[in-house]
Amino acid sequence: MAKHFFPSLDKGVIKGIALVCLADGIVGISYGSLATGLGFELWVP
Repeated sequence: MAKHFFPSLDKGVIKGIALVCLADGIVGISYGSLATGLGFELWVP
């Protein structure tokens, strides 16, 4: 499916982009849970 949207990119580049997005999501979730655990409002982090 990714080849349909990005036909000029190599398979390795698409995999790298997906891994960076996954890592960014994990960091965002951990920061959000830490901030919520410390008592910040949901909109602050």
